[in-house]
Amino acid sequence: MSSEEVLSEIRERMVRVETKIDNINEVKKMAEEARETAKESLQSTRTVNRQIDEQSRRLDEAAKHYEHEVRALNARIDSENEKRRAGQRWLIGTTLTVIGLFMTAIGLLWKVVAP
Repeated sequence: MSSEEVLSEIRERMVRVETKIDNINEVKKMAEEARETAKESLQSTRTVNRQIDEQSRRLDEAAKHYEHEVRALNARIDSENEKRRAGQRWLIGTTLTVIGLFMTAIGLLWKVVAP
């Protein structure tokens, strides 16, 4: 082999090495871009998770608040129903008493009038 052939062979090999280095640099650049995208995605995911946690906490607080309100309203309704029932019992008792007194008065009058 002559020196020109050797130089030509070296040049060819150098071109191949340079091409491989260029390809490696492109792959490295793509990997760095992918890493940045992954970091941004992770940060975005963490932010969204925090927002979801906050909304979940607010929903839990609202549910507790309204659960308390519903219990208070149910207690108030039960109290009002009991008052209404007590009023109805009083009315029925009074009506029966009045009817009894009326019947007693009629009985007394009957005894006085009919000797």
